[in-house]
Amino acid sequence: MEVLVEHLNIEIEELGLQTVNLQSDIRQRLQKAGIKVLTERERLATPTAAMLGVRVDALHDRIGRYFYSIDLFLTQRVRLEGPGASELSAVTWMKLGGIGTVADDNVKHLEGQVLRKVDQLIKDYLAVNPDKRVSDQLKSP
Repeated sequence: MEVLVEHLNIEIEELGLQTVNLQSDIRQRLQKAGIKVLTERERLATPTAAMLGVRVDALHDRIGRYFYSIDLFLTQRVRLEGPGASELSAVTWMKLGGIGTVADDNVKHLEGQVLRKVDQLIKDYLAVNPDKRVSDQLKSP
């Protein structure tokens, strides 16, 4: 699966939560769980590969806090059946966020919230795709 984190609000990045670091943390979390993480090129070359999209929306209230929502979407290529069947991308799993608040000086809290949702994805993904787990290279024969 490829991981794509939408660019975070510039103010959030200035306060210490970087898009590139969040994407790296998510990739590492998936890899640690045994899920193969792909580049965009690898995903496009693999007909059944998925893409995890992560969106963190944040709006400052100008009195010291952000309102935020975190959404995760797993999209996969699917083929419609029947005459003239076509292939398209469809959302096959999603975890939509409610509205939360975080203080200006605690925006790193958002990273923990995202990673909790990633953990739920890992649990759900491996429950229905046990064959997608990359074998543990540290196991002895």
